[in-house]
Amino acid sequence: MQLTGCFRQKGQTAEHLQHFFMTFNRLAKPADIRQSRTCKKRIPLTTTHKSPMSKTKLKILFVCTINRMRSITAETIFSDDERFETRSAGTDKSASICLDETLLDWADTVLVMEKHHRATIRTRFPRHYEAKRIVCLYIPDDYEFMQPELISILKHRVEDVYEKGLIGRSR
Repeated sequence: MQLTGCFRQKGQTAEHLQHFFMTFNRLAKPADIRQSRTCKKRIPLTTTHKSPMSKTKLKILFVCTINRMRSITAETIFSDDERFETRSAGTDKSASICLDETLLDWADTVLVMEKHHRATIRTRFPRHYEAKRIVCLYIPDDYEFMQPELISILKHRVEDVYEKGLIGRSR
């Protein structure tokens, strides 16, 4: 698969993008996809990570700005975690997967990368802001997709908020 042009981000190798597209294609079937009205991107409608114990897993939505670096990395590294079902989205209209009410309804907990992502949820989705547990991980937009430093920070911060009981089903 040759990846160039608008699919390529600064510093990303073709292998990063091939991994992303292969993972997305493996997890999402055409029947599981709908067109988002706000950003004209295709997003999954159903749970992407299923298991026999899926009813006991906590549903975590990772949110960053454009869903191409931090949140998609978080979704990828925690997708095999037995405790969680994961999805990711971005707050910007140019995001790969745009944050919407369907994703917020699905999530038990929303983990945002920066405070302005939480503020965006408060402004655009006030009902969800009041009802959902939203935790900021304080991870700046300084990393590339699957960068080892980003993976290390994500693992540490998510474990920290999990151990403190900040990830859960109700606010």
